[in-house]
Amino acid sequence: MINEKSIYDLNPQEFEKLVADLLSATGYSDLQLVGYGSIGIHIIGKLHNKPVAIQVTHKLHLKPEEIEQFVQEYFSKASTPRSLIFVTSADISSTEINIRPQLLPNQEFRLLSRKDILQIITAHPDIASRFFKVAQKRSSWLKMQLFFGIAEPSFHLFLSVILHI
Repeated sequence: MINEKSIYDLNPQEFEKLVADLLSATGYSDLQLVGYGSIGIHIIGKLHNKPVAIQVTHKLHLKPEEIEQFVQEYFSKASTPRSLIFVTSADISSTEINIRPQLLPNQEFRLLSRKDILQIITAHPDIASRFFKVAQKRSSWLKMQLFFGIAEPSFHLFLSVILHI
């Protein structure tokens, strides 16, 4: 069962792949994982044959100012696609972000937060099952190592912070 916190069982690369698969299932095409490029974009693709850039941030907390600054810097570059999607695993609402006054008529911005991602996941259980079975197995294995004391003490602290145990 996927709950609100299950998304944090994924590492950042798995989260990027999940986002790409979910966007593909919702109509985006030609999606390519490009890593962290010079403009900070992780995925590029198309929606209705228009180029789209996708920034993916896998964090528990994110300040609206961080998103606003990224969007401002992104659209200041003339060579970037004019459509930007900012995807985050943080619980943040588009009403908290003051982007609209900064945008020019030919620029589009869309925010997908943890809530939005979870709604899309619910609509695509086949994708969810691929990603969360692996994450749950890894998480269970690491928790078992911690329980039986197999790992080093410093590793215990590191994992407890990462896995929220």
